[in-house]
Amino acid sequence: MLSRSILLALAVPFTFLFGQTQQVSLVSSNYPLTMPASFADLTFSSLQLSITYPTGLPSTSYIPIKQLNSDFQGFVSSFSPSDAPEAYISSALQQLLSKYPQITAGGISASISGPPTPIPGTPITRPGPPIASVRAQVATCTVTALGCDGKTISTVNSTRFLTMPTGFTGTTFANIALGLTYPMGLSTDSYITTKQLTADFQGFISAYPNPADPPEAYLSGALASMMNKYSQIPGGTLVGTINGPDTQIPGLPVPTPGSPVGIISVAIGTLNSTYASILGQSGPVSLINSTWNINMPNGFSGASIPSVSLGITYPTGLSASSYILNSQLTKDFQSSISNYPTPSDSPEAYLSVALQNILGTYPQMLGGSLSGSISGPPTTIPGLPTPIPGPPVGSVSVLIGQYSYLLGAIGIGLF
Repeated sequence: MLSRSILLALAVPFTFLFGQTQQVSLVSSNYPLTMPASFADLTFSSLQLSITYPTGLPSTSYIPIKQLNSDFQGFVSSFSPSDAPEAYISSALQQLLSKYPQITAGGISASISGPPTPIPGTPITRPGPPIASVRAQVATCTVTALGCDGKTISTVNSTRFLTMPTGFTGTTFANIALGLTYPMGLSTDSYITTKQLTADFQGFISAYPNPADPPEAYLSGALASMMNKYSQIPGGTLVGTINGPDTQIPGLPVPTPGSPVGIISVAIGTLNSTYASILGQSGPVSLINSTWNINMPNGFSGASIPSVSLGITYPTGLSASSYILNSQLTKDFQSSISNYPTPSDSPEAYLSVALQNILGTYPQMLGGSLSGSISGPPTTIPGLPTPIPGPPVGSVSVLIGQYSYLLGAIGIGLF
């Protein structure tokens, strides 16, 4: 989602691109909120109100946080704790802005975490993992340089962390996040509860016939099925993170989670005219982005690049065999690098050739990226069996395909 602060941040570099400046005169405030007593069993790890006023108002027009929090609790009390939080968060924001028309923009964001986990053998507890987050926002974009002057952004965005169904034999994900964007002002039952969304997701995954297929296939199928089931949701994302094996550090009672080795991101939805003017892209979006960390081939004598990040973009709806497994992509990349005739060439040369070869081999791919950090000489520490990689001294990035730079910079899943 694009907040007022992001729009203002974007305005700064765009003044250099377009040679335009914008007069800004506003007052922005951020305050914590608390839920009413009737919601005692639902704990938000954070609950924040952000509001924007014009400057020059009389002092009585700026509302004290005590009053704003009282209003918020009053508006939320008309709902049930079993309702989807998108419903009462967005309704409370709309009612606050209606009650106080001097507030020109506002947002309410809420985060829900699971219970804290004690670490065996210690008095320390780990914070509970994130379960969900919700943000409702109403703001008017006034950045003339972006071509969106006067357009109102009014959205409800939420993210929920889901779990794969019990017994699923496919890829093991460290976490799976479902992002949804609703229009503001729907009826309460149009915002879908976490329990129902989890059941839908697990049902669609369980019905997938071959878990050994690339994860792009069944994740994109699950998101497409959810978007088809709930026509009131104009867009959604599904992002799964794949970690390497856990590492047991001597002296610690619990293992350290492995570092990420891959990320699968699916986005399905339609960009409206407001976001089209900001992001330079409109119409339906149905894409899958896969990112994999790949090691350079053994014995390669070129620049010291411990690993590279390979990103691939596919359309959704392909056959399962059209999404290429990470193991095959690794073979393709390492083969291309190994066959490069002159490893002493600049890394730009062989990395760009490797990406071109992959995209040439698989025409179903819409584009790709390849990036890596170049390390200095490794450092040998007495007592350690292997040297420590040297500090980064440079980086190389290759990008081939059609991309919206702003969309790529801000992140997938903006609708």
